[in-house]
Amino acid sequence: MKFNTITYSVMGILLRQPRTGYDVVKDLKSFRPAKSSQIYPILANLEKAGHARVELAPQTGRPDKKIYELTDSGKALLLNWLDTEPEPPVTRDDFLSMLFSVWAKGPAAAVRLLTKRKDYLTQYEKDVVARHDSLLSLDSGECVDPGKARFSSRLLYRRRIRLVAEELRWCEESLHELQEFIDI
Repeated sequence: MKFNTITYSVMGILLRQPRTGYDVVKDLKSFRPAKSSQIYPILANLEKAGHARVELAPQTGRPDKKIYELTDSGKALLLNWLDTEPEPPVTRDDFLSMLFSVWAKGPAAAVRLLTKRKDYLTQYEKDVVARHDSLLSLDSGECVDPGKARFSSRLLYRRRIRLVAEELRWCEESLHELQEFIDI
């Protein structure tokens, strides 16, 4: 079985509490978005290798729901991974690739691209702040205890909020800079 960052991310979610594949995909959205086509094979491989176990929850009129839980061997692998050096960050962002070449279409195209990004980030920021606030409302005591999973979640949300706010500022500055070329 290949253990990559996304596999360990899945294991980290299962360490917090047993989850369905759907729940894992949903939980990953806050820090490492992935498609269900990536996650379900990872879950199956974790189960096959004995690093996760599955409990079936009967459902009426639908197939039984699979609920995955990390085993002791899975937890040990995850904890060992936490002592390793992280890989350098990699950013794959179609927006950045488009921005790299937008000069070929002129300033108006750059303004449209940046405006769309700003609109997206504005909504995304609202969503992340709402999820952060929801986390704090669940049990603020667990959010400040470094021995609890919600503490790490709070750190991730705060980081995301600050990154989005900074990118929004960059969009504003870039749009302001481009404005003099559009008004001519």
